[in-house]
Amino acid sequence: MRDGRCGDRETLELERLSESIRFMTGPKSYTPEPRAEEVAEPLPEWNRTAAPIPETPVQQLFEDHVRRAPDSLAVAWNGGSLTYGELDRRANALAHHLRRLGVRPESLVAILLERSPETVIAVVATVKAGGA
Repeated sequence: MRDGRCGDRETLELERLSESIRFMTGPKSYTPEPRAEEVAEPLPEWNRTAAPIPETPVQQLFEDHVRRAPDSLAVAWNGGSLTYGELDRRANALAHHLRRLGVRPESLVAILLERSPETVIAVVATVKAGGA
């Protein structure tokens, strides 16, 4: 859904992109100047994203969704997709493994993966195991 400013913002972004392309292909001394509209745009307005924090822990919200719609799409990528039920099963298996390795509530768990479905599984499993 668009608000009245969205079109103006898109126009500014396109103009900025055009200037950037001109910078990359033109003389190296060209530096695009910020427009007055960009400088004056109120950051507090952009950052006004406050929302109530749910009382229910995120892992419970996830599991509630799995129970309501296990066959709905959770993760999609070029090579396939995972439903919420599949994601839950794979995350549970990894969460049990993490617990056997000693992950407890508030344990820090490092995740080093390329962007992939496995990354989503690892994050969900870490939360389910109680890690952070």
